[in-house]
Amino acid sequence: MSIRRRLITVPGLAPLAAAFTGVPAAADGFPIPTGTGGPNQLILASTTAGNAAVAVNAACNGCGSYAYAWQYWVFTSRPVQLSSSTVQEVAALRAEIADTAASILPSDRLTDPCFTEPPFPCTPRNLELDEALDRLTARLKEVIDNDVKAPGVTATGSIARDVQQAPGS
Repeated sequence: MSIRRRLITVPGLAPLAAAFTGVPAAADGFPIPTGTGGPNQLILASTTAGNAAVAVNAACNGCGSYAYAWQYWVFTSRPVQLSSSTVQEVAALRAEIADTAASILPSDRLTDPCFTEPPFPCTPRNLELDEALDRLTARLKEVIDNDVKAPGVTATGSIARDVQQAPGS
């Protein structure tokens, strides 16, 4: 007997692709059709991105670029639906992730006194960003995992994470 799997992709950071099966919600202003669907139904909630982080600096002194991409897929043995409280918590975490990313400047060699060659004399801003965003995305995964787990549901998750930095000169 074969096991049918459903795919849920949880958006951690905008713009990441989000695909939900049987989850009535909206992402990036796109309505998501609801219904029972079949075992191969995939509803695309956002078509704006994949999971890639690219940080580039060109001809810039004192500039730092930092990119963090995180995506979480959950494979379930049957359709699942996120509770409204989980959807709200995911939205709050996404906002906190965006605020955190905006509140810490990327490291550059001119303005970040900690950004030298390892071992660092103190914590460079890029490492602060890594640690803060890793904590928040771990919480996002935990929130999703806790809601997806239900009697009779087998769920397996997979994370894709990519971090790039270009500290400039």
